[in-house]
Amino acid sequence: MNQTISGALRALVFACAALGSVAAGAQEAKGDALAVLDAFVRQSHCGEASFSQTVTTSPQAGKSQRTSKQDGRFAFCRAGQQFRFDYEPPFEQSIIADGKTLWMHDKDLNQVTAQKQAQALAGSPTSVVTTARSIEDLKRDFELKAEEAKDGLHWVRATPKSQDSTLSILRVALREGDKGQPPQLVMLDIEDRFGKRSMLRFEGYTSRDKLDAKRFSFTPPKGATVLEPEE
Repeated sequence: MNQTISGALRALVFACAALGSVAAGAQEAKGDALAVLDAFVRQSHCGEASFSQTVTTSPQAGKSQRTSKQDGRFAFCRAGQQFRFDYEPPFEQSIIADGKTLWMHDKDLNQVTAQKQAQALAGSPTSVVTTARSIEDLKRDFELKAEEAKDGLHWVRATPKSQDSTLSILRVALREGDKGQPPQLVMLDIEDRFGKRSMLRFEGYTSRDKLDAKRFSFTPPKGATVLEPEE
């Protein structure tokens, strides 16, 4: 699997929500950012969007800073604790959580990594879309702090409580929903303890009450090498 993406996955691994346009709104952000985050995790059931992910690696041991960018599609359903990221060429990869197993498929290598989802995602930012039902759920794993609103967006900083987490800081940008719609998660700014920074921007978000469960099913393709961590 491409090291840039797999490294970003450790910091993200949702990988989180495809939820709205990145373009800054002209209106002033109102209300409390933590209240908006609470409304988001309570009200956002399913959704899908396109995304752009930029990963920056800090200079190390004489190596210069590196930046890479990939685009793709994202979908999630909170009730089933399901999501998927599908990265476009040149590095075609899929990351799929079906509710029990987290699958990572590198299409170029025809290689699949399978992990128990609960174990792989424990304490990760994916709780924003996969398990959390209220802000109290998030507070079990993160110290949350509202930051200053800017350009119509509410910002929340989340710092892991666990000293073992590979995540250093997660900053979440949300926009209040229109006409009774749930708030939108429009940007994720993720820093890990390995010197990587991953910025995800989501566009064309569509909120759904539900999505076809088949979208989150995965069967390793014929001939693929399947890797499973030892118990």
